[in-house]
Amino acid sequence: MSLLRKLSRMTTTMLISIFLIVLHCFNFGLSLTPLEAFQTLKKLAGQPVPAKGTPFSQIPGPRSFDDRICIVGAGPSGVHMAYLLKEAGFHDVVILEKNGRIGGKSLTIKHRGLSADLGTYCLTIDYIRIFKLLKKFKSTQPKKISGTTLWDESRCFNATSTAVWVVGELVRNGEATSVADASAKIFQASIRYIKKYKELFGSVEGELMLKPSKEVLHQMRGTLLEYLQRIGAEPLKYFFTLYQTSNGYGNLDEVPALYGLLWLTPAVLADGQNPAGAIDQLDNGWMPLWEDIARAADFPIYYHTHIRRIYRSSRRTKVFFWNQRPMVFDFLILSPSMKEMIKVLDTRKQEHPIFSSLNDDGHYTATLYDVTKQSPRGLAPYNIYAEPLQNKSNYDVSIDMDIFGLRNQQHGAEFAAGQTPTNGGVETHVCWQYGRIPPNRSIINRRFYQHINACGPRRVRRIVRKTWQYFPTYPVSKIDNGVLWDIYDMQGRYNTWYIGSSVIFESAKSVVEYNHLLFRNYVLPKRSRNRGWFYHRYRHIYRY
Repeated sequence: MSLLRKLSRMTTTMLISIFLIVLHCFNFGLSLTPLEAFQTLKKLAGQPVPAKGTPFSQIPGPRSFDDRICIVGAGPSGVHMAYLLKEAGFHDVVILEKNGRIGGKSLTIKHRGLSADLGTYCLTIDYIRIFKLLKKFKSTQPKKISGTTLWDESRCFNATSTAVWVVGELVRNGEATSVADASAKIFQASIRYIKKYKELFGSVEGELMLKPSKEVLHQMRGTLLEYLQRIGAEPLKYFFTLYQTSNGYGNLDEVPALYGLLWLTPAVLADGQNPAGAIDQLDNGWMPLWEDIARAADFPIYYHTHIRRIYRSSRRTKVFFWNQRPMVFDFLILSPSMKEMIKVLDTRKQEHPIFSSLNDDGHYTATLYDVTKQSPRGLAPYNIYAEPLQNKSNYDVSIDMDIFGLRNQQHGAEFAAGQTPTNGGVETHVCWQYGRIPPNRSIINRRFYQHINACGPRRVRRIVRKTWQYFPTYPVSKIDNGVLWDIYDMQGRYNTWYIGSSVIFESAKSVVEYNHLLFRNYVLPKRSRNRGWFYHRYRHIYRY
């Protein structure tokens, strides 16, 4: 039996411990224990360094606490922005939502006593503000994901852990001579990555770094893979494939380097080698959090609103609809895809060339399903399939999660042998299929059933399927020229704020942090504008 197969029979914690034992810190010439190796990276990542770059300038925003503010979109960014406005003292905010619910790409389905997320589903150590919100709103709470199983080539056997697979790929591809050599190279590359990050940006507050100089933009140019090669951290490419590509955040040789730097910060990279586990889930799913925040904001939400046109002046914004009378507002906040919004927005000369270049052709399909015949099991209920990630195939299943096993933190040899409790003899799963081409129902169905029946026919009942437009990105050339900072410089200029994943990164953490960035650099009005008794008496019809 091969070494990798022997390792795959051990528990996830044992595997990670073995992975860390063989790491050698060549900077000090010492071998490290697992705890020392993790603490070395964690200490390096947490070392405070002055932030580098041009500080963010103050931005214009609502001029008065009496201003009537329109937020387009009731997803995480829109709902959270409404909450921040409420906390700041604004009292006349309206949210326009084209669908019939809040939450955007956070969708939690209750099924067989389980909360299954078909959108946002995990948290890393960087979700600091999200953890604070969870502490305040207690309807759903974080719980560690007990481990990850990685399936290489076959979906029926050769299950291993992510740590063993990353090391094994370096050895199999001739990039390392042994497991110890591969582990040492990964550790050295991790140190280089963290040090380079600190050298370029210092310690970053929130999500977006301070505006870099032209020299720094030049150093982080190109794709993520090119960046790793340039700084001598190429051994991390397999680790990045699992953390970046499996989550739908693009292939390393295609996605701009900045998106990798936003997602895989030094803290996340260091915590990825934590023997206790690096990823959390929410026990009741993500939807209860956004519902709690919306209730706390307590602003009206107009559902099923279909915008026909938006006209802006220096003082007013008028929104026309297909299905209702127009509304007039003092300030506008846009959270949906900006490539879609410019179809109805009276775009300005600076807005159109930026937002029209947005690439939003990525799609993620999540399927909730039940099976009565036990699935092939590894050591943990969170399954990643390496083949579609490496082959760049569209809509192959790349992640499959046993929801009952995840929620009950099942893992180890008993789980792999099918000896852990089940939910009435039925397994409930969510699988994910990612593609960079427009979704095709027949392709998605065919590859879904190929995954289900890869190890023999199984009876499956599909409960819900949802396809998301996912991970909007700007071209490498735009990112290399600092487009995300150009967008920030436009904030408030046209009586408008732009928020959401179109202006930063596709994650709940990113959009929440970006909202705080805007509020940190927006000077609140000193007092309310006196509009007189008539306006305050008839404010409820002011929108007409």
